Amino acid sequence: MVNTLARMINDVYRILPYGFPMKSVEPIKSVHKPDQIRALFIGESRSAGGAFFYTGNNRFTVDTRKAFEQTLGIEFTDNQEFFEFFKARGFYMDSLVLESLTGVDKAVHRKISESCIPDLAKRIRVYQPDVIVIYLKRIWLYVAEAIDQSGIEPQAVYPLSFAENGRQRKFIDNLSEILTKLI
Repeated sequence: MVNTLARMINDVYRILPYGFPMKSVEPIKSVHKPDQIRALFIGESRSAGGAFFYTGNNRFTVDTRKAFEQTLGIEFTDNQEFFEFFKARGFYMDSLVLESLTGVDKAVHRKISESCIPDLAKRIRVYQPDVIVIYLKRIWLYVAEAIDQSGIEPQAVYPLSFAENGRQRKFIDNLSEILTKLI
């Protein structure tokens, strides 16, 4: 029942927010997917405008890239160089919810997130990551449940609070601390 509701809501929100259907980000993500995923980074969902990690046009990418640059003591020429580095290290970004949750009220948001746990669990099972980094405090429990359902036991799971409301420096520092263990 919840899965059916979530699919119906996702179908509606795919068309309504901006009056046109959103395109799938899966082709873009697949280009950046390494053959073997060492570290899986999990965010909540993409924005209604289509921005997500691999488009590079958002705070999510900017602050993640800054954390890598801080950890490595380098500066990437551009996002493409950063994404190539990310992939070459076996790092991959995925989301709990594959469609945008922008503008969805809290109750529906929760139901959609809950309904996406089994799909995320299947992807985690396929990916077999050694480490999982969770990018948003409010999705920790959903991702933890997906990990349990996946049947895999990662070596480590690192939950982070995302860089919202002026806390970018804290996010970058916390992610940098995690990266020292991964790079």
